[in-house]
Amino acid sequence: MDMQQLVYICTVAECQSITKAANSLYISQPALSHFISKVEDQLGVKLFDRSTSPLSLTFAGERYIEYARQILMMENNMSKELGDISKNRKGRIRVGFPFERCSYMLPLILPRYRKKFPGIDVQIFSSKGDILMDRILKGQLDFAILPFQNNDNDGKDKNLEAKLIYSEELFLVTAKNVVGPEYYVDNCPYAVDLNKMKDLPFIFLKKGHALRTFLDLLFGSYKIKPNIFMEIDSNTCACRLASANMGVTIVPAMTIELAKCETEVDIYSLTKHPVRWEILALYRKDAYLSEAEKSFFEIAGEVFSKRSFIQHYRADNRPDSGTGRPG
Repeated sequence: MDMQQLVYICTVAECQSITKAANSLYISQPALSHFISKVEDQLGVKLFDRSTSPLSLTFAGERYIEYARQILMMENNMSKELGDISKNRKGRIRVGFPFERCSYMLPLILPRYRKKFPGIDVQIFSSKGDILMDRILKGQLDFAILPFQNNDNDGKDKNLEAKLIYSEELFLVTAKNVVGPEYYVDNCPYAVDLNKMKDLPFIFLKKGHALRTFLDLLFGSYKIKPNIFMEIDSNTCACRLASANMGVTIVPAMTIELAKCETEVDIYSLTKHPVRWEILALYRKDAYLSEAEKSFFEIAGEVFSKRSFIQHYRADNRPDSGTGRPG
């Protein structure tokens, strides 16, 4: 048994198809099929049930995958630790980001990181948060940068460690003059009262997104049932729809920078005390964090904890800044 065998079998299990796995591994389908049959003959058990579609694991296969992932994780930890010991700054890190957060954060992190670690191959994978967490647990990612976790992900969180990168404010975004003084907190034109907002036509992300989970908990804590007018999959789209007066939305500061709305918008804090969520680096509790990985966290924290954002437009059509962009 060698590492190649473990990788090949795990890839087939992940893809649930020998053809797809062969494409992923850059080998021919007949060669991979022969390889699997040879391994099964050596072990004296069938690892895959070929009568099902998609391909499924037998009980023996499930046990093989469980041990294989542990061995691959140990091998990965050993390689990273020995790399640190030797100070040989060559290797790779596999990083996950949600789609929109990747386009916002990576261009600001990677130049500084490359300068410090020119020999490290940074491999990026973008997807939804739950998929990223699964890939961490399966050893397919070293870590992922994700917002707020609610500690209720089918037991996933108990196997993950979290490190704070920075905290980020959430804002109500509306077209100009949609929200009037009746929604303000203590007549403050920069902050709205959550208790007065329930009847506004909200554009929310669909359930399953981290922001939707956070907002459901936030409104629930105020015992408010918001008027959800539309559900979509993109914060940026929600922000742009709000700017077109198709509803109002709540998004992180990042999204306002990314959306580049065609028309000016009004931006309000949620209550007088800013509502913030945490942006975290998640990794397996049993993972060894290399110097290269720790430095990625540190650089990300340095970049975004110091990054400023022009937070508010005046509700009377006289914005604090002509652009609403970060300073």
